[in-house]
Amino acid sequence: MTFRLRLFTTDGRAGPAARYGNRAARVGREHQQHDEHAGPDRGLAELQELLLTSDTVQEFLGDVAAAVARELGANRFSCAVTVRTHRRRPATLGTSDSFAAALDEVQYGQDQGPCLHALRTGEIVEMIDIAADRRWPRFAALAAEQGTGSALSLPLGTAPTGRVGALNLYARVPEAFTDDDRERARRYAAQAAAAVAIGVRLAQRAELSEDLRAGLSSRATIDQAIGIVMAQRRCDADAAFAVLRELSQTSNTKLREVAAQVIAHVTGPSTD
Repeated sequence: MTFRLRLFTTDGRAGPAARYGNRAARVGREHQQHDEHAGPDRGLAELQELLLTSDTVQEFLGDVAAAVARELGANRFSCAVTVRTHRRRPATLGTSDSFAAALDEVQYGQDQGPCLHALRTGEIVEMIDIAADRRWPRFAALAAEQGTGSALSLPLGTAPTGRVGALNLYARVPEAFTDDDRERARRYAAQAAAAVAIGVRLAQRAELSEDLRAGLSSRATIDQAIGIVMAQRRCDADAAFAVLRELSQTSNTKLREVAAQVIAHVTGPSTD
């Protein structure tokens, strides 16, 4: 199989969950048919196949969320996967449905809740009865309004290798999680952590490469503008850069944009 992971964007949260769920269910059925007695190893093999056959990080994490929700019982739970972007901001890049995506977004907006606590501390967090829980009152109130009864968040990754995210489960009734649910969720989170870390880090490297290319392009534009100012004012590079910086500060415009304006004034506007 070919590894085809591509760059993810941090503003695309949930993705088409139904498509992800169908693909994850197909992969899960195939592994179950091939080895019904594999136990925990079957889940790990399924994760590896999902990672290898996913085009994007969102698709892979959407499949993970759908697989977890399916494994714990269809229609009982909604699942979302939160990851840290390379800018250290949390983002939901995979969900089993829009209900889970909305609850993650509530936590980001309020900067509190079980998902963020699990991500920041590495602790497993359960809200047995959200309406009665007082740890994160703003989140609890908004989640209860949306019909959420209980929640369970598990960190993905540990301190030595770094926490890459959190696996979040939501139920519409209080006291929804049994001991078996907790153990299966814990096991799945442990298995998923390595695969998620690989996928996210590869995507982060791609994103950083894009940032580097953008930075080099910006640097080239500024250098060209410096050359123009040097020729016009018969000054050295430091003095020319100081001119551009002063124009940037006085006009409250980014330095690259000022440089582009200088170039356009000499060569004419870009036809791109």
